Amino acid sequence: MVIKRLFKCHRITHLYDDCVDLDDVLKRLNEEIIHIEDMQDLDVKVDSSTDGSLDLSVEVPDGLPDKIKKLKNIDFTEEEDIESE
Repeated sequence: MVIKRLFKCHRITHLYDDCVDLDDVLKRLNEEIIHIEDMQDLDVKVDSSTDGSLDLSVEVPDGLPDKIKKLKNIDFTEEEDIESE
């Protein structure tokens, strides 16, 4: 069985851009929480990072094209096949 490892470098340095009041900040934070919850539902894991960003990865067994499609829709990219039988 082939397992694909997909990854994403998640940077949010622009999170507060154009916010003019605390309501804007709360709206942005809420959107970010929803995005993170979506990744959590897809079993995304946090990897170590050396530059202060949040590196995320997920391993997906071959045969789950819908999961791979969902991950690619949230900017994950395929990195490598990590196991093959």
